[in-house]
Amino acid sequence: MMRGRNDDEIIDFIDFTRDRPVDVRFIEYMPFQGNQWKENKMISFNEMKAIIREKYSDFQALPNQPNDTSKVCFF
Repeated sequence: MMRGRNDDEIIDFIDFTRDRPVDVRFIEYMPFQGNQWKENKMISFNEMKAIIREKYSDFQALPNQPNDTSKVCFF
């Protein structure tokens, strides 16, 4: 998720999955030369969890392995 671009859709994605058997993955904006990447443009996983917990206090991240390429969460 990118701050100011689509971060207002986090809860919409979560709501979409409530009654559907789908997984949603947020792709991280990666720092490549020439793409003007700045850390303050991205929404971190911890920040996303905090935003989600404002509406869904029972939202939890499941245990993940250190080299997992995605995080698994439920509520």
